[in-house]
Amino acid sequence: MDSSTWLAIFGGFLINILHLVEYAKLPKEKRPDFKDILFYVPYVAWPVSGGVLAFAYQSSGIVLSPILALNVGLSAPLIVRAMAESNPIKTPSIDPGDGA
Repeated sequence: MDSSTWLAIFGGFLINILHLVEYAKLPKEKRPDFKDILFYVPYVAWPVSGGVLAFAYQSSGIVLSPILALNVGLSAPLIVRAMAESNPIKTPSIDPGDGA
């Protein structure tokens, strides 16, 4: 792996640090359950997805500058969410309109 992929992985990790800082501002009764194993899934998933996205960009011939690689890692959750929500297999429903 080259430096761009590592920067994207680091960016994916930074987004998790940002969430921890936000949790610290919450009252104790509103904080998440840190004993739940599902709480820690994003701490692995987002850095990995950032690295995979950076690798995919580079494999496509796109040269990632260091700041762009970091940005790919930081925005990996949003990119993955947008890709998941744009389901090309889902057929659009037909609205027959009023009076049908």
